[in-house]
Amino acid sequence: MRSQTLLLCFQLLQLRLFSGFQTFAALAQLPL
Repeated sequence: MRSQTLLLCFQLLQLRLFSGFQTFAALAQLPL
């Protein structure tokens, strides 16, 4: 049960990191 919760937290963190990376990539492509 605990390992399942830990896995869920890890997936959530991974998703957040990926989302942040996508946002950063989109910002990097904008002409400044």
